Amino acid sequence: MARKTLRRLVADGQLYLYTAGWTDDLDGERIVSVALFHSETGREQHTRGKPMRANFVSREAEYPAPTIAAMPSDVRAVLEQALTLGWDGRREGWLLPACGLERPNLVLSTKTRLRAWASEAPMFVATIDEAEIAGRLAEALGVPPVAGSRGAAEAQWQDDRRYLLRSRWGQCVHVYTRSVAELVDVLRTLQRRAPQLGAAVAAIPFAQVSTSGDPPIEVVPPEHWASHPDATRHRGMREVDVLWTFSEADGPAIENYQFHPDAPDHLWRWISLRASGCVERRFPA
Repeated sequence: MARKTLRRLVADGQLYLYTAGWTDDLDGERIVSVALFHSETGREQHTRGKPMRANFVSREAEYPAPTIAAMPSDVRAVLEQALTLGWDGRREGWLLPACGLERPNLVLSTKTRLRAWASEAPMFVATIDEAEIAGRLAEALGVPPVAGSRGAAEAQWQDDRRYLLRSRWGQCVHVYTRSVAELVDVLRTLQRRAPQLGAAVAAIPFAQVSTSGDPPIEVVPPEHWASHPDATRHRGMREVDVLWTFSEADGPAIENYQFHPDAPDHLWRWISLRASGCVERRFPA
């Protein structure tokens, strides 16, 4: 991996070096990262001590927003806030949402988000179209709030196995898990806690994606899964959607039939989640 370019910043006669860039997180959110270091004149490419770091997301509800970049003025604001908090490079620091830093186009986020949490491992996700259930669902699952998330635009709960993100636009909550079995537990907990709410499921990334065409996909009727051991039907995201959980020889399984929002009689996606592999079948309108 190529080393990031270190850029100069001088304040009150003191030289600092910084890096600033962005990455797309596993849910599509663009994360801007800034790392700021002490340095010395004459040693412009040598950092001294430990950095101050900050992660940002955009203020705009757009993916990706055109303003999602750290400008020199944003980096200088990071430095000013870091010095106000007493950062001297002796230990690594993080600017977290509650620190008081405000920028016109950016909002401070937490240290850890999905890519850092999951690393290279696959994830499974349930999306629930009701943001207000997030805190109650996290409590029912026993997942604690993310340390340092106080004041964040995007509420977060996390442990080693589950990660809840409540939309900062107040629309939905996403529950990420490390296994299909844990996702089944999320769906069962949701059904007990809020049976009026539905969900849609997915895997990130999908092991296999197929699109209806030539040859056409043979669709197994949704009612077929009712005969499996422990079969439970859950509410889908929309009234016409179908969501089943059940047991197979290799463990818990999920089948989700999602119909097109503008054509409720047209099957849009059929998703099968297993520990042994996941398939998403797409049916263009």
